[in-house]
Amino acid sequence: MKQILQNCYGSFKTINICESVPVLEYLKEQELHKFTIKQVNHNEFLDLQNAYTFMDINRSPIAGYSPLKGTHFRSSGGLKISDAKEKINGSFIVEETRIIYDAMQPFFKERDAFVYGGNTYYTEMSMLGLLKEELQKKRQLLIYMGQKIDRENCKSTELFEEVSEEEFLLYASVPTKGEEAITRRRYF
Repeated sequence: MKQILQNCYGSFKTINICESVPVLEYLKEQELHKFTIKQVNHNEFLDLQNAYTFMDINRSPIAGYSPLKGTHFRSSGGLKISDAKEKINGSFIVEETRIIYDAMQPFFKERDAFVYGGNTYYTEMSMLGLLKEELQKKRQLLIYMGQKIDRENCKSTELFEEVSEEEFLLYASVPTKGEEAITRRRYF
């Protein structure tokens, strides 16, 4: 069993999740609106689990969910995963049939980051651990590479590079891979 903690504003509720169920999928099914997940170490997790007064670990979230505000993958909302320490650039945008890595900025620094402000959960899992759970489901793995503009029809087309799971995990663990993705980004 995996455990996460729900901040109940004065106490913390321990939630047990079956090993075979991804944490983010579990929360999406339980939460109808929005949530964020913050990573804590083992001692912090135990302190929160035993707390009898209000406590908050003030740090950026590693995952957030809110109903998508538009149809574009870069719209605010959706399920997004980022490195709270910002060593890994950008966000991993988890959709039903694909996961897109956009190296520009973590979701919690987006202009509309307030949309993820629902319930807060705490986990000992890392950003990489949450992402690996999402990779259990077969999805197309894409790196966002910019836009191509069709000047004749005044429309833009998103450019993606499809990568293997092994390569995709490098973007989630090697900081220079995100920097490389930014430099290869095209707008034409």
